[in-house]
Amino acid sequence: MIQPLPPILQFVCDAQVFNLSKLDYYCAFPRGAISRAIKGRKPLTDRQLQKLAFVFRLTKIGPQWVIEKQLQELQKRE
Repeated sequence: MIQPLPPILQFVCDAQVFNLSKLDYYCAFPRGAISRAIKGRKPLTDRQLQKLAFVFRLTKIGPQWVIEKQLQELQKRE
């Protein structure tokens, strides 16, 4: 059974315009981390999802409601 992607990763996957290696770099993730998470091989940690959401929030890229939804989900887990 495939688990649904977190909102922020679903946005990245659906957009198909992001250079994933550069996103890894700007978020200080290991090389290929976002790609592996989208493919379902290794999910991102909550901390990594938070970093990714903050990068999108700071750059004002994408719909901000997706970012806020991701951050709210992470806060509920804490």
